[in-house]
Amino acid sequence: MTFDTEIGDIHRFPTDKQFVSYCRLVPGSNNSGGKLRHKSANKDGNAYLKAAFMQAAVSAYSRYEPVRKLYRKVKKRSGRYVARTVVAKELARIVWFMLTRDEPYGGFKGQPTPEKSRFAWPQPINPEPRQGL
Repeated sequence: MTFDTEIGDIHRFPTDKQFVSYCRLVPGSNNSGGKLRHKSANKDGNAYLKAAFMQAAVSAYSRYEPVRKLYRKVKKRSGRYVARTVVAKELARIVWFMLTRDEPYGGFKGQPTPEKSRFAWPQPINPEPRQGL
């Protein structure tokens, strides 16, 4: 629901890079006098989309092996927060491609989607039915 309300019309973003930038998933820049500097805390874009994609990234690398491989690879060289942001950025790119091409999800970075997942959504809070009410 958050993605749908915050994105609006996906065709207002001509490229996936512009969409990812709007989602606050790229580093900011502070350019002046021919010098290029990166800012770590980028405040340009939509904070709600960043939060939603970051949460989706945590869920993805917790439950989906191809995403977990990417997360571990980036985490080894850059740390946990950067790895989570990279996974969120890849998920945002997937969303952009799915919405602009009107295609279903085809797998993460060419990896096939598993037929059955270990986790079913939504899971009941209490699997036993309540009696006596």
